[in-house]
Amino acid sequence: MQVKVLFFEGWREFSVLQSTLHDTWARWQGGTLGASTLRYSTSAILETWPMPSEQATDQLELIGERYFQTRQQLMLERSAGLTEIYNQFHNQEDRSEDMERFRELHTEMDIAVLNAYGWNDIDLGHSFREVDYLPENDRVRFTISNGARMEVLRRLSELNHQRFEEEVEHGLHGRKAPGDVKARARSREKSSQQSFNLEGASALAPKVAGNPNGATEAIRAFLETRRTWLSKSDILTYVDIPDGQWNAAINDLLARGAVERQGERRGARYRIAESD
Repeated sequence: MQVKVLFFEGWREFSVLQSTLHDTWARWQGGTLGASTLRYSTSAILETWPMPSEQATDQLELIGERYFQTRQQLMLERSAGLTEIYNQFHNQEDRSEDMERFRELHTEMDIAVLNAYGWNDIDLGHSFREVDYLPENDRVRFTISNGARMEVLRRLSELNHQRFEEEVEHGLHGRKAPGDVKARARSREKSSQQSFNLEGASALAPKVAGNPNGATEAIRAFLETRRTWLSKSDILTYVDIPDGQWNAAINDLLARGAVERQGERRGARYRIAESD
């Protein structure tokens, strides 16, 4: 079990960090404890998270407090802790009136956070869905659609880069000593992550039908440009290789240490191996 204690002055930050948008970012940036429990790293997740502007503070303050009070009431009425409450939140067989209201409020909060970024053109598509980052026997969650997830990640990544460049312009990232190359690289990586621009990603590699070596190189080249954890389905969406060549190609990359794997079976995610 891992506990993180965060201190904020109002409900705005609570709304944002309790949203599905932040959960999506956290699962993209973070690792896991065991097969599926999110390992929340403040340096990898929170410090790279681009908060929305303060223009929508009032709305987020109101809904954040309402969400917290509703959740507290649920816990009291059901004599349950947070884990049990969210187990039922994601249980599609629990259609009780109080849990349905809680799901509706969570959806409302997600939309409020989305609007705070000015991204009201995205249809989050809340529903019970299978997610590929959890074990096969427990992967149904009340969450946003995969298409919305990918678009949210792309925009958050772009915003992360924009914020970092603005900080550089204001001198918030001072230069290190000339010989401290590794420290300088790690300092920058901490504040700015690789872009999540997946448009046209399949153009990075040629079509490789009937060419297993080409499939291996296509996957390696794609992961080299992303440098983050991605599922098989995410990779095959943007890398133009036959599905039948996946196993041989990914196993070759894993055996050579070129790629790292997190999780098992359908819950596995992959990224390019990070050198020291």
